Amino acid sequence: FRGVEARMITKEQREKDRAICEAATKGVWLTFGGETPGERVRIKHLDKQSGYLTIAEVLGWDRIPENAAAIVNAVNRLPAYIADAEEMERRIAKIETLAPLRAGTLRDEGATLDMVLRLLRGEP
Repeated sequence: FRGVEARMITKEQREKDRAICEAATKGVWLTFGGETPGERVRIKHLDKQSGYLTIAEVLGWDRIPENAAAIVNAVNRLPAYIADAEEMERRIAKIETLAPLRAGTLRDEGATLDMVLRLLRGEP
């Protein structure tokens, strides 16, 4: 990916990402191990009934702890990023709906900008 295309995630891709997250093991994921070179790193999640359950082991010789941490970080944070993107999409839709209606009553561009910023922040 390059340029703007790399930063824009379509609604279809977001829905695929959500499905992947929902199909994965639920709960907070953590890493264990990797303190010594070449040591396996286990990815686990906290199960309230049985304690920590191993989901996977990351093997190899190159950046094992870092790769495991990246996996865990993605699993733990991606659902929040998806929800934030959807909320921002709703706010933008609201701006697109309300801005033309209010534009006739606004006196200057500064007031228009203030209104847009309030709507982006989720304020009335």
